[in-house]
Amino acid sequence: MATKKISESRTIRTVLANPRDANSRNNTHGGVLAYWADDTAGACFKRHTGYGGVTASFNSVNYLSPVDTGDIVTTEAIITGTGNRSAEVFVQIYVERGETNQRILAFTAFATCVVLAPDDFQMPQIQAETAIEEQLLAGYAQRKARIKEERQSFAPTLEVLQARVEGEND
Repeated sequence: MATKKISESRTIRTVLANPRDANSRNNTHGGVLAYWADDTAGACFKRHTGYGGVTASFNSVNYLSPVDTGDIVTTEAIITGTGNRSAEVFVQIYVERGETNQRILAFTAFATCVVLAPDDFQMPQIQAETAIEEQLLAGYAQRKARIKEERQSFAPTLEVLQARVEGEND
């Protein structure tokens, strides 16, 4: 099975935060940040797998600092764990403010992406190159187990919601 260094699929995107994406306080809407995170995670995942995929979930989403109109916004995504047909992608969004270009961490999240590939596809494994990458990889199994537990505990609620929606469609 192939192994790739995390840097081989690292994806970085930089944009200017603009008024069309802002609320009345001139802060970029959280949904726009989530869109940028999802878009960058998808590109990172495709770079890693060679195939497209779908985002199955976003977990541990943290909005840490507002993103103001005019900020330089950098979204960075790396693969931090792999399964048979899925991978975890860690996304960070940084902003650079004003004339100082002070860099501030504004957003973090973990996305789970599932590959859309032939049945014989083998997910490349990953190799950390830095201490923070090693730390992120070391926590993957625990994060994966927590997500599975949360899904199982929420399953009965989802069934009720689905039945309600189906009833509305009758």
